Amino acid sequence: MITLIIGKPDSGKSLMAEELLSKNPNRDHIYLATMKVCDEAGIKRIEKHRKQREGKGFTTLELCYEISKATSFIKDPQNSAVLLECISNLVGNEMYDNPERSFLVSGEKKDTDTFVKLISEDIKSLAQSVGNL
Repeated sequence: MITLIIGKPDSGKSLMAEELLSKNPNRDHIYLATMKVCDEAGIKRIEKHRKQREGKGFTTLELCYEISKATSFIKDPQNSAVLLECISNLVGNEMYDNPERSFLVSGEKKDTDTFVKLISEDIKSLAQSVGNL
């Protein structure tokens, strides 16, 4: 099952997602972080989220892109509830940092339809491999 939480920056989306996951006490809770640290603001945001998760039983997994690979790092994927934080960061990382895909959004071989399809497939693949996303 996929649950999507949307909202403006600093609106409490992560906290809401954490609360939803806490209602699945029989699952391993995985926090899949996609944010790359680029500046002091990024460091502060990561610290805020770490403190917010403290004591809630989350295992943090950091993957900036190609999230379909996450299950290879999860002990029991089908027994896991994964909080993917966040799709906006994931897309940006895929666009600018993933050498396997960044060419799809710029240059001669630009193919944004394929780019979107690949990211969507990664999300669907992850959702099918874990208990909850």
